[in-house]
Amino acid sequence: MVWSSAVAKRDFMQNGEHSSLKKVAEIRLSMFKLNLFAIPTSMLIFIFYLVTYFLLMPRDPKLLSRFEMLGVAFIFVAIVFSHELLHALALLIWGKVSRSDIKFGVNKKHRIPYTHTDVPVKLWVYRRVAIFPLIVLGLPWTLVLILIPRYWIALCAAWAVSGSMGDIFIWFKTCGYSKEFIVQGPPDGLEIDLYGEENQHSGQAESD
Repeated sequence: MVWSSAVAKRDFMQNGEHSSLKKVAEIRLSMFKLNLFAIPTSMLIFIFYLVTYFLLMPRDPKLLSRFEMLGVAFIFVAIVFSHELLHALALLIWGKVSRSDIKFGVNKKHRIPYTHTDVPVKLWVYRRVAIFPLIVLGLPWTLVLILIPRYWIALCAAWAVSGSMGDIFIWFKTCGYSKEFIVQGPPDGLEIDLYGEENQHSGQAESD
């Protein structure tokens, strides 16, 4: 989510503001373990939202017509794009980066869409960027389902929430470190290097 190139890392280390920083921690994540967390959790999320729908509409549960299924597929794609745009918005708000410094792409190996910037950000920003789409997309869709119980809304709410499970996995893995550390790593978030002053420790992060 932050850096991907050796050039960006070199420029960061040579920058006067950050030249005194040292690597204080390495976080290496396994795609297998990430999927082991994200896939079952996503399945449970879908089950939860569908059960919620059937509990709210026990007498007349309405499933989807073919036309409605196409509409849901379109919404699913829109949610994916919105998810990445919300990562970018969080970078603009809390990371104070410019729009020209934000890039979007898809990891060819893992087929994972990402939002990426070469601008160094602090760990608390990184973690806030990770969780932002869950809050902005997941909560409203859940509220709409409660107020207007529809089968297609239950599916969209589950999709909006489950799409953040990879981000949540990374969020948990970065707990326990100082929120003031600077983050470096490739866009997929599987390799995260933390930089800080020599007198900083990598203990429990302070609460935001």
